[in-house]
Amino acid sequence: VSLDDAQSLLGPTEALLVYTIAEKSTFLWIVRRDQAEMHEIRGLTRDRISDAVAEIRSGLDPTGQVLQTVDDIPAFDTAEAHALYDKLFSPAEPLLDGARHVIVIADGALQSIPLGVLVTEYPRFPVADLADYRRVPWLAKKYAITVLPSVSSLRALRHFAKRTTATKPFLG
Repeated sequence: VSLDDAQSLLGPTEALLVYTIAEKSTFLWIVRRDQAEMHEIRGLTRDRISDAVAEIRSGLDPTGQVLQTVDDIPAFDTAEAHALYDKLFSPAEPLLDGARHVIVIADGALQSIPLGVLVTEYPRFPVADLADYRRVPWLAKKYAITVLPSVSSLRALRHFAKRTTATKPFLG
């Protein structure tokens, strides 16, 4: 998909972030309807991303742990979630101004983490209990996030998927 084609697929409040993780750097393409940039995030290596994702996932997936009370739930590392957010999203922030929907083409270990759990500000308070998580500035509160496998899948969704309308109103 060419840059012009990708831009034509985006609405005025949408942004496309495409990550390519290499051995020694990560590359980020930020595409908006009317502008685009590419950044090399030096030092954000495949191994560093894998380690950060593993740490963040350990607070989300208690597989192998015995949970009998709420206190047994592992703590979520909001500082690590912010550090990864800062590395991955800070180069894109200037172009994300005005965006409400961010479409992400993730690569490598980034495909195995829900990006909405990244934290947009450094934690100013410790999370002492589950209720404190309500005050965490999650990325999902800032943007609607869609993760797709490729830019061509965005094209397929926008061109080939047919809109449907309900034959009956929603009852619920």
